[in-house]
Amino acid sequence: MRTKSFANIVIFFVVLLLIFSRCRKTEKYPVEPVIAFQKFTPFDTVTQHLNGQTYLYFMRGVLQFSFTDGDGDLGVETDSNTTGGFANLFITYYEIQNKDTVQVPMTYYDNETHTYDTMTYNSVIPNLTPEYANGNGIKGEISDTLFLLSASSYDTIMFEVYVKDRKEHESNHFFTPYIVRRIKY
Repeated sequence: MRTKSFANIVIFFVVLLLIFSRCRKTEKYPVEPVIAFQKFTPFDTVTQHLNGQTYLYFMRGVLQFSFTDGDGDLGVETDSNTTGGFANLFITYYEIQNKDTVQVPMTYYDNETHTYDTMTYNSVIPNLTPEYANGNGIKGEISDTLFLLSASSYDTIMFEVYVKDRKEHESNHFFTPYIVRRIKY
């Protein structure tokens, strides 16, 4: 008799545990992605001597930001090697020139065509939707390594960033804080 009541108590707690484990609260986010700057970590320095002074220039940096997406459709569904040219991470480069914030187009010289062409920091975020998401919201962090313009004589830069999900919902835009890329050594 005592064993039977103990077994009933165990069964009761197991059933109770199963009920509460199924009642996990899911977080609700807007269907438009929401992003927030976390940090920019410069690295890959080059030493430059200028007017009798020695400076360190940062040539690359890692941009990190967080995201949420209410319908969980952030990232390209196809293989990351066959994106079809679809960019969903948009990054604009700015320099602080004489106290003014100036958007600077980036160009490179194409030796084959002997012309200048424009390049961007835009890139592709791979599919971030977990298999089990079923249209539920997702959240996480994204890191992207950026090569900085090396020909610029200005030492302070910043970036504007936004993303689009697969339904073309555009996120908010954020600007990084000023990034000083030349440091007196």
